[in-house]
Amino acid sequence: TRTEKRHTHVEWLRFLKQIDRETPKSLDIHLIQDNYATHKHEKVAVWLARHPRFKVHFTPTSSSWMNIVERFFADLDADVIRTGSFGSVAELVRDIEAYLDERNANPRPYKWKAKGAEILDKIKRARAALDNLATLLEAQGRTTEALPLRQALRRIEAEPPFHQFDLGRAVAGVRDPVDLRV
Repeated sequence: TRTEKRHTHVEWLRFLKQIDRETPKSLDIHLIQDNYATHKHEKVAVWLARHPRFKVHFTPTSSSWMNIVERFFADLDADVIRTGSFGSVAELVRDIEAYLDERNANPRPYKWKAKGAEILDKIKRARAALDNLATLLEAQGRTTEALPLRQALRRIEAEPPFHQFDLGRAVAGVRDPVDLRV
């Protein structure tokens, strides 16, 4: 557990170093992270290159991978932040850390309920809808409005499909619950 006032590459590196110190050296560490610039900073890349036991997996942009993490933060918000009253940031941090200690001592798995095929079908429909809207705008001579849609489609199509990610098994139908420990 670590709380920071900011989320720059400096704080991210501090967190990575903490994980490195607190995780047995015999274990590999798999990081599943979004494409936030902090995670891709040059100094972070250099540090990770020097620590090969860290395996980095970036989530596809706009993917459902982060939904389970967001579910956890929704629980944190509902169980601690909205129900609490804090006289200082230190009190808030104290309550968050107590919550995380309790969750880690008595973890409750989050169960993935969506089927992989349903998720992939939804992605296909979203891509088709973007393409149809861009085509419609272009047909109306509104190419300036269609351009961001075309750029988004190119970015999406450049990413590997879910099944090419190491943790793609979760989307592809593995029924094991996800054990999320912070």
